[in-house]
Amino acid sequence: MRDGGKQDDGAQHDADFARFVADRRPGLLRTALLLTGDRATAEELVQRALTRTRRAWPTPDPLATARRALVAGADRRGLRGEQVLEELPDPLAPAVDDELSRALRALPPRVRAATVLHHADELDAAALAAVLGRPVAEAEAAAAAGAGRLR
Repeated sequence: MRDGGKQDDGAQHDADFARFVADRRPGLLRTALLLTGDRATAEELVQRALTRTRRAWPTPDPLATARRALVAGADRRGLRGEQVLEELPDPLAPAVDDELSRALRALPPRVRAATVLHHADELDAAALAAVLGRPVAEAEAAAAAGAGRLR
């Protein structure tokens, strides 16, 4: 490694994180929109999740880190998140119809998170449990309960 090796690593980490943001922000925004039902709140939640992910960078599973941050922050309000990058692509998150949004908001937070992550993000039971920090059976039960109530 040459003398500037640590700086090179930092630049590589920055580039890797920027790629992660470009690739994953649209999906994270969609998930946050389903969790919150509000575009502005969802965008703030994604910024917070990306900030948390950046602080942990490099991490073995940055998407899981970001999803955990989305779930943890989905019911917090009032604080403004810091901007992770000055220029982000403005993804067009698919519109969530009002009926679905109201139905999701009526679910308890953990059930809503399990439902969104399992059905919209297609997480399997093990990944869902890891993101929620709950046993597999509990995570599966929450996702099933949410799907049942949405039907």
